[in-house]
Amino acid sequence: MKKTLVLFFGLLAVSIQSSICADEDVDLDKIVVTPFNIRTPISKVTKGVTVITREDIKFSRENSLPELIKNKTGIIVTDQISSPKGVKVDMRGFGDSSLSNVLVLIDGRRTNQIDLSGVDWSQISLDSIERIEVVRGSSTVLYGDNAAGGLINIITKKGLTSKPEIKMGMSLGSHQFKKGFTSFGGNSEFADYFINYSHQESNGYRANSEYWDNNIFGKTTLRPSDNLELELSSGYHRDRFGLPGALYPSEIESGGRRGTVYPYDGGFTSDCFVTPVPKLKFSFGEHDINLSLFTSYRERRSKGLTVYTQGVSEYETVHYILADEIRPKLEINSALSGVDNKFVAGIDYFHAKDNILSGNRIGNQQDEADILKDTFGIYLYDLAETWGKFLLNFGGRLEYADYVFDQKGLVANYDSKSIRDGAYDFGIGYEYDKKSQVYFNYGRSYRLPNTEEYYSNKYLWGGIEYGGLNSSLKQQQSHNYELGIRHNAFDWVDFNADIFLMDIKNEIYYDRFSFTNTNYKPQTRHYGLELESKFDLWEGKVQPFMSLTAQESFFKGGPYGKKEIPFVPNVFAAGGVSLSLFKDLKWTISCNYTGPRYAINDLKNEYSELKSFTTFDTTLNYTIKNLEFWCAIKNLFNRNYSEYGIIGSSGKAYYPSDKINFQSGVTLTF
Repeated sequence: MKKTLVLFFGLLAVSIQSSICADEDVDLDKIVVTPFNIRTPISKVTKGVTVITREDIKFSRENSLPELIKNKTGIIVTDQISSPKGVKVDMRGFGDSSLSNVLVLIDGRRTNQIDLSGVDWSQISLDSIERIEVVRGSSTVLYGDNAAGGLINIITKKGLTSKPEIKMGMSLGSHQFKKGFTSFGGNSEFADYFINYSHQESNGYRANSEYWDNNIFGKTTLRPSDNLELELSSGYHRDRFGLPGALYPSEIESGGRRGTVYPYDGGFTSDCFVTPVPKLKFSFGEHDINLSLFTSYRERRSKGLTVYTQGVSEYETVHYILADEIRPKLEINSALSGVDNKFVAGIDYFHAKDNILSGNRIGNQQDEADILKDTFGIYLYDLAETWGKFLLNFGGRLEYADYVFDQKGLVANYDSKSIRDGAYDFGIGYEYDKKSQVYFNYGRSYRLPNTEEYYSNKYLWGGIEYGGLNSSLKQQQSHNYELGIRHNAFDWVDFNADIFLMDIKNEIYYDRFSFTNTNYKPQTRHYGLELESKFDLWEGKVQPFMSLTAQESFFKGGPYGKKEIPFVPNVFAAGGVSLSLFKDLKWTISCNYTGPRYAINDLKNEYSELKSFTTFDTTLNYTIKNLEFWCAIKNLFNRNYSEYGIIGSSGKAYYPSDKINFQSGVTLTF
């Protein structure tokens, strides 16, 4: 890592020096919302931020959001079963626990579950997404739980044209892949609207990896006056899927990479939500004031089935989750005495109830439990710009969380738990050019335990009672440091880089030797370099891009001292080029390299690492009037690899990844 630090500071010095001669006449800055929960030019953000635009989404031709973001710096995407139901997205090196350390929002609505299931990446179609804002590093002060490693905010589309616009698309691909969508949108002086329906299905690369889903999404914004606005969005998702499971080397040898020893495992999900957000804006003297009341209601049903012996041992888990959010927020923008100031303050209330039915469905051996989680947070944040050059931001948060575990059925039990914690954040920056800055950020964050980390159903074995509340488990706390540069002084190049360090006390992890979720003591350390750049050459005809993530995450002291945290690669790199040499034709070729890493649960680093791998993908887009044709090839050179592995009862097991596969499609707009 010493070499990477030298590289970073070298690039920092060169970039500042080159900006002195840069042209002062630059375009207006991009505006982002997520980093400070308020509209801010990206050049004034003292955090690592990546924005994925509508054009990026259009020309990527990916089928899910994780596939879209996999080549961005600081983001490690791992696909278990070649469908959205088996994906992990990691930021800042948390490995298997990334499900709980990366917060994912849709228009500000929390999508992380209160249990260990994490984010359901299938619940919204890419056809409904306008842009994606990725914030690397902790965003706990503004967004609360789960944002310890990073934050991804998905911003959905609005109607843009005065005349109603209809768009229809269809695509086909390997493994009997089929996808179709229809969208309808438009706007007027008083309202805009957007509605999208999509369907996707595939047999999958492996046996019992089939996937099927339907998504319906709608969004409208009503503007009865210049000061008042009501944004209303709603959606419904339904899917069913197979779970092929892991394979030991002997099973791959006997049944092949595409086989499974779990032909009956799978599940289904249904998920619906409604989110009204009234907004009021007005001026008071020199101050522009915005008030909003974010409210959301979500209802989710899911079932998972694991069959050990058909007709004898069929373990089923059914969740019925109801979740409510209420978040009033105040924004004040002012410019006084040469200081541009933005202030935001709010209250976050979140309530979720999970009714769980679990156990062997053969012979009436299922337990029932009602689990509740309530959180109440208060936060404030201030951003100031002085003399048009110096940036200062700071904020804090207090959070209160209460859990209730009410188990019924085979064993009755009642437990509760309460947590109180806080977070703070401080950042400074210097704008050495209109669109470029160097910055430093320091903050303290936390992550609350999930309900399944806190509690496992009590059960009787040999007359002895096991399970119940994991009362010794504490919330994890971290100190976060980040030094970075955002260099956009030239029209033809964007360059961003940062180095980060996180020292985490009581990091929550699963210990396979004690079979419990526990805190690691004394601490863990995560540090690294994140770098990305893109170029716009020959009037946009040639657009190279690249990203690099070099990181280390390890146990510091304690029983696994100096061992690496499993499932965190030390190096991830991506790069490629988009060519638009002919009118209406765009060709992109990209490659992704993932370095070796230890399999999940290999806490002692006693097994060999999962092998590194490099894959190449290519996409061709052609537009003629209102028709778009495209085709894509993934894993172009038919690489044999497994990006997902786990240590099981008989050693290391693998989830073989897809080999070369093809897709093509057409989109019509009228």
